[in-house]
Amino acid sequence: MFSQSTSKATIAALLFAHLSSAQENFNFELISSSSSGTSKDQPVAFTASFENLWVKDRHPFRYPSGSEHWSPFVFATHSPDYVMWEEGGMASPGIELIDETGGTGILRNEIRAQQDENLVLSYDTTPMIPDAFEGASVSTGSSSLCADEDHPLVSSISMIAPSPDWFSGQYNLRLHDGTNWYRKIEVYVYPWDAGTEEGERYSLRNSPTSPQEPILPFMPGSSEDKVFVSRGNNGLEIEPVGITTFELDGPSQECSSASASSVLPSADVAMDSSSQFIIRVKRAGESRLRKVNCSVWASRRPNKRCKKMTRTLQGRRTGVRVQTLCPATCMNK
Repeated sequence: MFSQSTSKATIAALLFAHLSSAQENFNFELISSSSSGTSKDQPVAFTASFENLWVKDRHPFRYPSGSEHWSPFVFATHSPDYVMWEEGGMASPGIELIDETGGTGILRNEIRAQQDENLVLSYDTTPMIPDAFEGASVSTGSSSLCADEDHPLVSSISMIAPSPDWFSGQYNLRLHDGTNWYRKIEVYVYPWDAGTEEGERYSLRNSPTSPQEPILPFMPGSSEDKVFVSRGNNGLEIEPVGITTFELDGPSQECSSASASSVLPSADVAMDSSSQFIIRVKRAGESRLRKVNCSVWASRRPNKRCKKMTRTLQGRRTGVRVQTLCPATCMNK
């Protein structure tokens, strides 16, 4: 957290002074973008990657040489009604866990719950970066993030480790230019304080912040003797800790199926999808993925089978249940 001697009024004044640039300069700062010829009304797939810039040369104060690393990243594509995290918001239990320990389990459960509400379309996690040298990078699986016109935003998060509750990522980055999906978009990302744990050094196992405070970006202040602060051409500044890149893989049948099924049709116009979908089945104690359609899968034991969650080709939950793809079959049984 910020120093205990720093009053909330001072923090508020600092935030106000930087209000006009905070969204761009602390949530994310655009490096480059290029538009594709693919209309935003067409569901598409993206691949996300992260490149490390958090190194001693840029962030010298108390840099944890020898133990610097990043936790796994979590990326999610979503509607404007979903909030993974945001400036001034309060960290959820999932955000608190990843920011303090690097654990992603609770956050993934929170995201899956929002998939069931059709607020999140897809999500993916990356491996950790065990050695945060300059240029160290990590990425999601190819075509693992779906986006559509109702879910055009992407948010991400990873713990800067070791630390009390510091993290980076971006929230509510739009993946289209208003007309077409970006072919590629790159942004700088910055360090944030989750407001859940005390500490001014790169350390773990600190006292909890009580009461919990809002999520805030690190600010330059008036001294170089603070984490993430360095002296640049314009005086004291907070340099970015990484580059996040999203690259369009193109239209995706899998993403089209998930997008078309994100809202359950009304009962009087309910029609079953003709597309095949993937479910996870267990036979003889062995779990495996199976490609089926409504007539094959939902016509037998619909009370149980219609509640099953469909899966991606990699086995991840899509947030779309069978009853959403097969409303007519499921309602008629």
